[in-house]
Amino acid sequence: MATPRRAGAPTSASEQKAAAEPAPAGTEAAPPQAPATAATTPAGGQAPAPAATPTPTPTPPPAAAVPAGYHLYKDPTGFSVVLPDWLQQSGSEATRRTFQGNGSTLRIEWTTSPDPSALADWQEAEPGLRAQVTNYQRVNLAAVGYRQWSNAADWEWTNGTPRMHSLNRGFVTGSPAKYGYAIYWTTPDADWAAPANSQARDEAFASFQPAP
Repeated sequence: MATPRRAGAPTSASEQKAAAEPAPAGTEAAPPQAPATAATTPAGGQAPAPAATPTPTPTPPPAAAVPAGYHLYKDPTGFSVVLPDWLQQSGSEATRRTFQGNGSTLRIEWTTSPDPSALADWQEAEPGLRAQVTNYQRVNLAAVGYRQWSNAADWEWTNGTPRMHSLNRGFVTGSPAKYGYAIYWTTPDADWAAPANSQARDEAFASFQPAP
């Protein structure tokens, strides 16, 4: 991370460069118990007062199914994410996990001391990366609405020859803030919109669960 305070500003400019440049069923809930359907009459002949109707226990919704060709990755730190089978873990560091496959790289990074603004972190980090990579071109750098997390920002760019395409989504979880995360994708630009890649990104963003 650029500093230990960054909210999902996950890498220094040199680390951003390294990633950006090209490289050679859920279980079914048990049904609620059925209430007794009849009451016996005591010896005195007087029928007992009707029993109170039990309050039904809400049944939790089933866990979302993992799509075919995908797997659920659960990290020892507590976060989880659904990834395609072709994307396998290739590195593990104190605050970073790296996954690679089919020319793509995914890094998930975190800090326990997030800054107040994910967007400000990306704005601060951009000049350093721009100075270190070739053919840098910003696609987008803006705050985004990301599920229940309002403090989130996307930084998307292309660079290099052959051209690579990167998207780094930083966001802060917890109230008060507890973790700063970044989900950082890098893919050859020619393959960015391919269904396998776009579906993998969408699934990861939709399925990610932070540590409790």
